[in-house]
Amino acid sequence: MKNENDEIITNLPAIGESFKRVNVVDKTKKQINNDSLVEWTMESIKDWGSTLIILNTKRVVKELYEKLQSENIQVFHLSTSMCPAHRNDQLEQIKKKLEFNIPFVCVTTALIEAGVDVDFKCVVRSLTGLDSIAQAAGRCNRNGDDDSRDVFVIDHAEEDLDKLIDVKAGKAISKRMIRYYMKRPSCYQHNLFGEIAMREFF
Repeated sequence: MKNENDEIITNLPAIGESFKRVNVVDKTKKQINNDSLVEWTMESIKDWGSTLIILNTKRVVKELYEKLQSENIQVFHLSTSMCPAHRNDQLEQIKKKLEFNIPFVCVTTALIEAGVDVDFKCVVRSLTGLDSIAQAAGRCNRNGDDDSRDVFVIDHAEEDLDKLIDVKAGKAISKRMIRYYMKRPSCYQHNLFGEIAMREFF
């Protein structure tokens, strides 16, 4: 029988190794809103390639999707507000699009972090718990086609997290840890998603 304090994930070292295929870029020093996020995305999409943007609330996800729709780029939207059939249809279209290596954007809530097998060239993740950021990073360069790809961590100015207590608390801890990691990566053995960092987060 397991002790309640046992690790849920028993192979932390191996999991940490798998995240060496991504490069975490800290963009949290200045908050960003959806207008700025649209501008940044449109400036960078040719370099980024297929891009997954994961935000913490359904409202900001929907607003960002609508803003990107007015730009000259293909964009997909995923949310738990969708009926399952529609969401699955969108996921199938996204997976087909990924096969052709054409730049596009998927804007979603954290639902895509729960066992969805997709491989994007770039991921933008709004600050949350380090475990969720790691899950998001797992959707970037998943198949290791490149030596390393960027995972940008942002601090979104328009998210209301007052009712998302766990997300709000995790965000504060992750922000501190990421800042520390950027100054002294050796403190976590040069792996933000490795065993040392994850144990400290929890």
